[in-house]
Amino acid sequence: HFRVEDIHYSNHVKISSGIKTVFLYRTTLFTKSLEPCPPTNVSAEVLCESDEMKISWQEASGAESFLVTVSGSDGLVKIYSTNQTLLRASLPCGQDFNVTVRGQGSMCNGIPSSPTFFKTAPCIPRGLATDAECGFDVGSVSWQPTDGAETYIAVATGLDGHTHRCISNTASCTWSDLHCGEEYSVVVRAKSNNCTSLPSNSSIIHMGMILTNENKKFAQVKETLSDHCFFPDPCAPQNLSATVNCDMKVVSLSWDASSGAKMYTVYAEAGNKSVSLNTNMTTASFTGFTLSSNLSLYVFIPGPCKPIGVSASQDCLTSIAVVTWQPSNGSDVYTATMQTDTGVCQTAGLSCSLNNLTCGSLYTVHVVAMGDSCSSVPSWPLKFNSIPCPPQNVSTQVDCSSNNLTVSWEAIGDADHFLVSLAAENGESELCNTTNTVCFSSNATCGKTFTVQVTSVREHCRSVHSQTQSIQSAPCQPQGIMGSVDCVTNSAWISWLDAPGADSYTVSGVAVGRNDYRANCTTFTNMTCEMKDLACGVLYNFSVLAKNSECESQPSAPISLETGTSVRAVFSHFS
Repeated sequence: HFRVEDIHYSNHVKISSGIKTVFLYRTTLFTKSLEPCPPTNVSAEVLCESDEMKISWQEASGAESFLVTVSGSDGLVKIYSTNQTLLRASLPCGQDFNVTVRGQGSMCNGIPSSPTFFKTAPCIPRGLATDAECGFDVGSVSWQPTDGAETYIAVATGLDGHTHRCISNTASCTWSDLHCGEEYSVVVRAKSNNCTSLPSNSSIIHMGMILTNENKKFAQVKETLSDHCFFPDPCAPQNLSATVNCDMKVVSLSWDASSGAKMYTVYAEAGNKSVSLNTNMTTASFTGFTLSSNLSLYVFIPGPCKPIGVSASQDCLTSIAVVTWQPSNGSDVYTATMQTDTGVCQTAGLSCSLNNLTCGSLYTVHVVAMGDSCSSVPSWPLKFNSIPCPPQNVSTQVDCSSNNLTVSWEAIGDADHFLVSLAAENGESELCNTTNTVCFSSNATCGKTFTVQVTSVREHCRSVHSQTQSIQSAPCQPQGIMGSVDCVTNSAWISWLDAPGADSYTVSGVAVGRNDYRANCTTFTNMTCEMKDLACGVLYNFSVLAKNSECESQPSAPISLETGTSVRAVFSHFS
């Protein structure tokens, strides 16, 4: 595309023939390109520990502004308009993107730059679940896989500030050097290239009791009987009593029955000799021990072990969460309980479905294993978020002069970000991805009606979309203005082409140099209008304005028409 900058006339030749004279000219046209050059040195800088990035480029000759197009691997496309050479944009975490920049001139757009590829910072890990095996100083944490993560860094921090660090390329980490009896706060960060995410919400590991001299032996006995798990009150037997029959060299032990207990494990130890037995009675006898030695006797109720490996997955469409866990020794039935009034799920399997979850809520679930005699202690609590709630009170506005659209809404509950869809009748669409509750769309196409829907996104789930709203951009500027004058009636007929988005038209006529001579005409259905009662012998400028319920268009390019002069007839009487 080129614009004529100058015209030089030279070497004219005069040719005369009869009453006609013709001048022939040779012309030289000086032109200038209207198309801006493509921007160069386009670069993208990811701002780690945030959802922002910076895109920059060098000035392009002929460009008055720039269009920046960002395309994501998940189909997201965002277009920005700016007159600067630096743009800050908020983009979803953990995605691959490419960006191109093209210059905008006064009449044409340039070709796009070569694409620049980048990856946003990894997403924050969520859904942490912790577990501990105190007898082995082992603690572990697991979490939901995170978009964009190549590795994870988990840090367990004790109450005194000492830390244990674990690096993993899977969604779990295990420490084997945690201190029994201590409490640890665990956070996880996702890492990709040179970018590390913000830390996750913290989760706690309780490492259980400290093995003092008084209880160390008790713990060692329980570890010896490691085929089962054993629990203190209310399951532990009470009021142990021992008697010795010296003649028979028999040691007898009795205790009170425990409510619901069907089986007891009795453990006896003296020196290097130890014996254990199971009984459904509340008495037990041992022989073969030297009576002069110190004899230690313990009674346990074997019960189910605490469920481990508890995890939750959610169906984003049905709001049903499925909780799963690993099997526990000694368990017959499991109960999964939510920390709300949603209800309790009981099953002999290894999963439970929890229904009718409220949107936008944080839930805590723990699982208990139940055996013949006792229930286990609860599993470590697992926290997860239900699906986000749809946004409410969506409102739309249009800036009539710039055709910029603004969509705002009210967030119900927490959301990671929001997706705003603006779709026109002809299939044009734009997607705005933002962490705010307002979205701006610049330079909307004139004469379009857009349907607007807003969706909340949290983790991997999207809400149902908001109630659909409609918004009209400003009508397009009327084109193809034509006119004619009726010299008898001094009326002017003005016509034009249909302007997309117009509900009505107003034609204005202003006399050149005579502002007091004005005429107006409005029509709702036609593309013609009659301007009546114009002044005689006056040059008028006529323009057409399109209107809809929201905006007025820019006035059309004016046309000029001159009305006729008045004619007075003089009659003479001849006799």
